[in-house]
Amino acid sequence: MVELLVVLVIFGLVSALALPNLSRTYQSLSFQGEIEEIEIRLAALGRQAFFSSESIEIDDDEKFYERVTLPQGWSVQVLEPLIVRSNGVCIGGKVILSKLEFSKIVQVSAPHCSVPND
Repeated sequence: MVELLVVLVIFGLVSALALPNLSRTYQSLSFQGEIEEIEIRLAALGRQAFFSSESIEIDDDEKFYERVTLPQGWSVQVLEPLIVRSNGVCIGGKVILSKLEFSKIVQVSAPHCSVPND
């Protein structure tokens, strides 16, 4: 019976140490998945401009929200205007994506509005 109690205490200690790390890992993976989703939406701006035959210029936060749907809880700050010509060529831009205490600077690159991997 004592051995069982010792095993349960050890299991409890290991769980107490591992669960906070597991929660942080899950949150980090969730954020990364949402960032990738936003990057895919940014890359789609070239196609949107091409098919509508209209240039897209996102030079403030409100215009960003009009063009790119963010997952719930995310906010954006436009640092450098994001410009896409009507022929679908992306000039580039830079934004900060934030959610809770997490933030990431995203540099959008020409000519396909791609986001280089870090």
